[in-house]
Amino acid sequence: MQSGLKSNDTSYKYVTNGASYRGSKIPDMPVFYLSIKRKERPYELAGQAIVDTGFDGGLFPNTKIILYFEGIDPDDEDEMEVFGQVAPVEIYLVDAWLVKEMNGRPTKEKILRLQPVRVFVPTKPQFLSEETLIGRELLNNIDFCLNGKLSKIRI
Repeated sequence: MQSGLKSNDTSYKYVTNGASYRGSKIPDMPVFYLSIKRKERPYELAGQAIVDTGFDGGLFPNTKIILYFEGIDPDDEDEMEVFGQVAPVEIYLVDAWLVKEMNGRPTKEKILRLQPVRVFVPTKPQFLSEETLIGRELLNNIDFCLNGKLSKIRI
């Protein structure tokens, strides 16, 4: 628990020292740590998601998450703008939680159950991302504050 937080709050440190493809410094990034579960899987998947207020959806997955859905029929299909282009996506509904973080990695300790989350999986490889993004569909239901160093979340 960080100082300045109420006992029912938690926080995540920003990811620092990022670099662009050309090697220039990029701004520090606010992140949340999530766990997701799909009923067809006997296990949950946990990891870091970059807070992206420009993303309309719930989660935009990285390759690790996409593999979690392999062999599962999507709940829906749609199109969305990805990298300035319209991309077809499969949509999967998952149970999700914010989880505690330790040394930059998610733990199994759940701290806040989230509404069922829609995961938008692009069906074309050119639209895949190395990072997982958490968007406004989910962010608008979490009481949090970004202060440049910490993401403070009220539980």
